[in-house]
Amino acid sequence: MLFIGRFSAFLFFHFAFPTQPGKNRYREKTVNTSAVNLKPFSLIVKPASADCNLRCSYCFYPEKCRHYPITAKHRRPEAVLENLIRGYLSTDQPVYTFGWQGGEPMLMGLDFFRRVTDFMCEIFDLWYYQDRRTVSVRYFDSLLQKRIDGSCNVCTLANNCCQYFAVEYNGDIYPCDFFVREDLKIGNIRDMSWENALTAPLYIDFGHQKSRCNPACMTCDCRELCMGDCLKNRFYGNSEALSTLSRSFC
Repeated sequence: MLFIGRFSAFLFFHFAFPTQPGKNRYREKTVNTSAVNLKPFSLIVKPASADCNLRCSYCFYPEKCRHYPITAKHRRPEAVLENLIRGYLSTDQPVYTFGWQGGEPMLMGLDFFRRVTDFMCEIFDLWYYQDRRTVSVRYFDSLLQKRIDGSCNVCTLANNCCQYFAVEYNGDIYPCDFFVREDLKIGNIRDMSWENALTAPLYIDFGHQKSRCNPACMTCDCRELCMGDCLKNRFYGNSEALSTLSRSFC
């Protein structure tokens, strides 16, 4: 499924396609994952880092440029793009999800996204003839899915934040795009496998903070749907702090 949404300085591309054994010629096994039981994860990709020609008042990402002061212009190199896509498609996932964000990802130019989407043409054809009539309201579907089988496809509904990785323009890996910080950098895709990223103590410790809710949350009727809210809405460093959302509405 493909979602394209325009929100001021953000152009968000969400590509998700199911595994098609024998049909997806781009899913090359360049990494041996047979010995590792990988937990499914998705990617939030920052091809232009925090570069943007706008400064929206609500945007949290422009300040992230301070982590990459060597150059004023941040653009994902071709080699990093190739490594990112092939490495991710080499893992065993029920669904492969790329979220292209920024900054302003359109600063990368049309040719960049042509290269990115070339390998998705075959998948689009499969979707168009099999499932193009499906309409989804993601949050409603996510709430229903959790009620039915307990699984979470939106990180805020989970009791652990190990749900996806944010990948900066140069391949640096972070546990969340709200927490692109030097002290939370897990590694780089050029010299770290996804298996090692998933099992990195820094990533695991970050994820565990989600379940350490404020004691008031433990008796809340909505706890199973909220799980104490996103860490970005808590006072980070105090994992048991009541989130701003909870203080306003609960």
